Amino acid sequence: MTDIISNKHENTSNKNQELIQKENNPSGGTPLTPDQIAVKSTKEILENPFDTFDCLDYLNEFYPQLDLENFEKISEAIVNIESIEQTSLIDINKLSEFITDEKLTINLENYAIYDFIFRKAIPQILKFKPDDHLSVLDVGGGPTVYQHFPLIGISDSIVHCEYLSDNRDEITKFITGESKFDWHTYSLMAQKF
Repeated sequence: MTDIISNKHENTSNKNQELIQKENNPSGGTPLTPDQIAVKSTKEILENPFDTFDCLDYLNEFYPQLDLENFEKISEAIVNIESIEQTSLIDINKLSEFITDEKLTINLENYAIYDFIFRKAIPQILKFKPDDHLSVLDVGGGPTVYQHFPLIGISDSIVHCEYLSDNRDEITKFITGESKFDWHTYSLMAQKF
């Protein structure tokens, strides 16, 4: 019986390897090495960079509106987990065990980021820089501005750096009031704290 299971596993493994080889080397010649595969896929990405990326689709999917009441529930859950586990480093998956409302788990990461900024980052920043005249540099900020709202009150300047031109264009649209994405719940939440 063990031999049969072992043979089945070997056959499946061999078939998987054949499929991978065909996919990476459809002409059937010498198989590509992992380095060659990486170079090939990098060239494809560079030749067709982000052809299907749409800022508004991305923002609507990953940055839904926030709610102050939900933020308070999630912050409370984070504090509970920290006290139970005796650590300030918690796994966001553990947090989803404490939050049963499905609407909250969709953008749990955004609430957790804001909780971190308000309860941990800003107090630490002000501890070391109490005069609160910061110059902030955001490298790779994407098409988002939510990360800047909590820092507005303690910063003299915020520089948003981004490689992708579509993302930079979306930030420019936000600055000029032309953006079709609504950040008001993120800014309102920042004002509450």
